[in-house]
Parts: sequence; structure tokens; C-alpha cells
Amino acid sequence: EVGFTGALRTARKDPASVKAVTDWVRGVDSEGARFYEEMKSAGGTTGGFGLSTKKQVELNIEKIESLWRAAEREAFEEGGVSGEIETEPLTNFLHLKKGLKQEEIELNVAVFLLHVKSCRKPLENHREPTWFDPTGAEKALSEGRSFKYSEEFKRVIRLACGRINE
Repeated sequence: EVGFTGALRTARKDPASVKAVTDWVRGVDSEGARFYEEMKSAGGTTGGFGLSTKKQVELNIEKIESLWRAAEREAFEEGGVSGEIETEPLTNFLHLKKGLKQEEIELNVAVFLLHVKSCRKPLENHREPTWFDPTGAEKALSEGRSFKYSEEFKRVIRLACGRINE
């Protein structure tokens, strides 16, 4: 059975696989998490979950996760960072992204603060995370963006700094 419903049914029958994926998302070093990471890196599938492509795996995991879990996972995959994440969003911001057909899509993105405890090479090999102070982050995130979206990033950075300094 393919799709989200099939994946949920399979997950109920195979809690070890669910634990492997959950461990991987949380950055826990377990045999299952290592196996899942290898499978994902190789573009493999989780046939037992009724999913046939890497993208289906990612989409179905995202459906199951809460927003903060998705933010935690994205920070790990894209930035190679893990730590303690706040489960309530600090704010939301508007972000302009290119779609598959290069069309512009405006997204409303939830922001969660993450107290970074560890860093490693991101799982997404094309990512090159860089650390900035707040002013440097504002400048870097403004480059190549329209005023509207640049101001959104600046607002988020200032809110985060205010929360951190409380």
C-alpha cells in the first residue's frame, strides 16, 4: 500500500523502523539511524513504509512531524546542528522561494529558536553553513532579496536576539 495511509499502517506494525527514523531526526546515534542515514544518502527507499522515492520519504516524514520537529530536522539536515529547540514558534516570516518550474512561491515560515549543542557536516552536501553575528546575518540574508523579504529576515534576527538576551 503506497502513500501516507499505508505508511502509517506499516509504522504501527513496525515500531523499530519508526524508532530508526525518529533517532535519525533527533541526531541520536543508533544502528537504525545510521542505516536510515545511509539509505537516505544513497537516494534509497523505505519500501516497508510504502514509499518509493526519497522525496516521498521526506514528504511523509514532514506530514507526521509537528512544525518544531520539522524545524529541528531541517536544522540538522541543512545546517548540521542539533540541540534544544523551543516547541513554540518565536514568530513567522514571509519567504520567497523558487518552485520546480522556477515560479516564485511566497511561503509563511515558522521560526523556532534552537540552542545549538553540537555541529557537524550537514547531510545535504551542497550546504555550507556559515556563522554570523546579528549584523552580519542581516547583511548576508539581505543580499539578492527584495526589500520586503530582506526586512522580514531582519525582523526575525532582531526578535531572536531580543529573546536570547532576555
